[in-house]
Amino acid sequence: MDIKKNYSFIHSKKNDESLNLNKRLFDTYNKITKKKLSRILSGANIDLGCGDKGFTKYLETIDIVSYPYDYPFFDIEKDKLKHEDESIDFVTMNAVIEHI
Repeated sequence: MDIKKNYSFIHSKKNDESLNLNKRLFDTYNKITKKKLSRILSGANIDLGCGDKGFTKYLETIDIVSYPYDYPFFDIEKDKLKHEDESIDFVTMNAVIEHI
């Protein structure tokens, strides 16, 4: 197994603390969005680099549709997202930048 696939496999395993940590992360995003854009996050999300899909799973508990994408099933450097224009309300990339 190559390094990227191995890393992806390790980080895709369920983490029991994930739901609580992702709630805190979402609350932080919401505070920033409310302050900067005078709105709260809702609607549909794309979660790039979703790892264990914990953020997506949390969003589903608060009725936000989330589409998780991660390697090896989605290569952020090569693949294109297949969503209609204006069908996504916000995109998250938790812990992605340091891997690119």
